[in-house]
Amino acid sequence: MITIKDLLPLVACVCTFIPSTGCSRKMPIVNEASFPRNEETDLNTIQRAKRLVVYEGLPDPVDDRYEREKQTKKTVRHHDYDFYFEPLELPPDVQRQLRIILASPATFEEDEEPLCVFHPDFMVEWEVDEKVFQLQICFGCHVVRVIAPDGGERYHIGDTAYDELKTLLVKHGQHFVTADAVSDTAAGNPE
Repeated sequence: MITIKDLLPLVACVCTFIPSTGCSRKMPIVNEASFPRNEETDLNTIQRAKRLVVYEGLPDPVDDRYEREKQTKKTVRHHDYDFYFEPLELPPDVQRQLRIILASPATFEEDEEPLCVFHPDFMVEWEVDEKVFQLQICFGCHVVRVIAPDGGERYHIGDTAYDELKTLLVKHGQHFVTADAVSDTAAGNPE
């Protein structure tokens, strides 16, 4: 007799190949017990990376500032989203904190209703064994999108990790998204 437990690997494999259409789709339920452990697609590869590169995302395309920034600033496109060309300069201690937060299974929680249409505020990129991994972070949705050489995943960011990530990255950001996030936080309206 086939049980649901027997079918879980098949379901996970099929779900990996279903295209994402933004935060309007349900995200997979993720908790410490179900956090992926495949070395090649897992966030724990970030611990083995020699260097992290962090890009700041342009304002949301529905924002009036998007076109102005796109026309006046040098940008780069990664997986359908625009980022400022120059990566952020993060001190070693900040990179260490970022690695710890992103590699921890406790960073991710069970699925919740989407809060917005996915638009990355930041992207973290690293390389391990000549394979490039990217993690796009949307603070509006409380979601990360992991892009690995053999596929990708989406996860909800837990509240504690969300606050830590936002504080860490916003402090080092240099563009409009940072000004918006800082004014929201200063006004007592964290996203």
